[in-house]
Amino acid sequence: MPMSLPTFDEELEIYFRHAAHDNVLDIGPGEGKFGKMVRRAQPTARRIGAEVDPDYVEQYGLKEIYDELKIMDARRLSDDVTASFASPT
Repeated sequence: MPMSLPTFDEELEIYFRHAAHDNVLDIGPGEGKFGKMVRRAQPTARRIGAEVDPDYVEQYGLKEIYDELKIMDARRLSDDVTASFASPT
């Protein structure tokens, strides 16, 4: 079961409200806490999740939280040198 302590949650949400990110990559989203936080704080930011456990996708509704979801070990994110996390133009 994924677990993320609430330490600094309020500070992170304030940060996301004031930062101007086009994209946010959440590595190991688990139940999607940070994806939900980004959606509240920066609704126009593109949310990308990289989750290693495919069971979490259905269990926590990750496809509804993230605009793009990669089911993979985050250590593999840099294997494709052509991959980009920039917003599509």
